[in-house]
Amino acid sequence: MIARIPVVGILLDESPHDIAPATFFEKMITRVLNNTPVDFHEPARELRNTAA
Repeated sequence: MIARIPVVGILLDESPHDIAPATFFEKMITRVLNNTPVDFHEPARELRNTAA
């Protein structure tokens, strides 16, 4: 079933900055980490802290 799903792409040059993939995921990850207990998603928190 999944093999029949068409391949899609993102036109990064035509995507508004506020919904570009990098911006979207940064906002989503920040929201999740800010709204969950500090003992949840520990690997993601460590990665975010080392990337900053």
